[in-house]
Amino acid sequence: MPKIEKIHRNWPQQFALKELVEAGVKFVLIRQPYSWEEAGDIDILTEDSVEVRNILKKLGYCNAPQSNGYIKYDRVSKQWIHLDVNHPLFLGNIKVPDVVIHDMLNTPFVNDEGIPCLSPADEAILYLFHAALDKGHFDPKYSKSFFRVDTNLILKRAEFYSFLPMPLDYFWKLVEAFREGRESEQEVIDKIRRVFLISGIRRPSILKRAYWKLRTFIRGPRPIVFVGPDGAGKSTLVESLAGIKWPRIRLQYMGPSRESEMRLVFRILMRVLARLRDLFSKKNPVGIFVRAGWNIVCYFDFLDRVWRHVWFCGSGGVVICDRYACDMFFRKPTKMNEFLFMKLFPKPRFAFLCVGEAETIYKRKAEELSPEEIASTITLYRKKLAQYGVPYIEINTTDLSPGEAIELALRHLTEHDWFSNKRRDKQ
Repeated sequence: MPKIEKIHRNWPQQFALKELVEAGVKFVLIRQPYSWEEAGDIDILTEDSVEVRNILKKLGYCNAPQSNGYIKYDRVSKQWIHLDVNHPLFLGNIKVPDVVIHDMLNTPFVNDEGIPCLSPADEAILYLFHAALDKGHFDPKYSKSFFRVDTNLILKRAEFYSFLPMPLDYFWKLVEAFREGRESEQEVIDKIRRVFLISGIRRPSILKRAYWKLRTFIRGPRPIVFVGPDGAGKSTLVESLAGIKWPRIRLQYMGPSRESEMRLVFRILMRVLARLRDLFSKKNPVGIFVRAGWNIVCYFDFLDRVWRHVWFCGSGGVVICDRYACDMFFRKPTKMNEFLFMKLFPKPRFAFLCVGEAETIYKRKAEELSPEEIASTITLYRKKLAQYGVPYIEINTTDLSPGEAIELALRHLTEHDWFSNKRRDKQ
């Protein structure tokens, strides 16, 4: 097996960086991961972010909402690649001068895989300020190796870091004190932050965070949903999107049959009503009452599944639902189901309607609907989603491969800002 293919299959982040090198992108890797198997998002430093942005777009990356991050789904490894492009570069509230960035880019340390990285000294220096000023703690997995860099190599870079509020050797003496046990981690971080005039990790005020949560509570969580007939590929797409780190995502299954998603009270009620439903016919008055009760309990169960995420959404998280309450109507299009699950139930922010060739969908789940019923159900989805003003696009999961379908969904979510809870929804 060629080396490049092996890297691609096992470590997509490493392959992504080699892809950037081959595309002619001028960059350096800011921080090498301690293990490619556990590598998360990749931080790179560039000099021309506009040029890099255009190249990344050609390579299939999508810009993450309200950030310098880029996301791409690797079809071979079936993993997400998260790329954070840094330009300009800040240390706390101080912008790193362009001349320093230019020097870092023109004197890279090229590792064994041919990936340009920061020199060990620059990598250790930037990690120190990133950990102290942005994170508020030292990650043992990184600090053990970075803080062992030869002090002489660090001090040789002092001239390039003359823009700092104190000489570089002041900060590295703090590192040595921490390494030798003379200063605690918190004492070192506090001293560095005082020099930069930063009193604490910058977070929104309590009032602002309370306002965001209250606004979300009033409007409701408004999830992004994947709907369509059984066998159309909804779960495959939803489970793949769960791997995205930007923004924070939660998955919620909205089918009526999965008891693990129900609270105990709904689980008990549904079981009792289901048994009674089997005992009485549809024409029996008791049977009619029991079936109506089952639908009502199902309605409140679905409502609970959506609203349990309200605070998560208020903190900037995004909920993606596999199926939605409206599927109850499309499974059994009665007037009562339309009233409960279409008219009364909160509308989603956006819907992906998974469609395709009816015969192919039928073969995936032959015990469900016939090809003719699948085709008519898809038509009904289109009609009712439009009627109730739910914005949606169709994803043909029988014509597209899973990777292509995932990329289409991601591209639409990022380009139209559906990931942002601050977006003004347009009907």
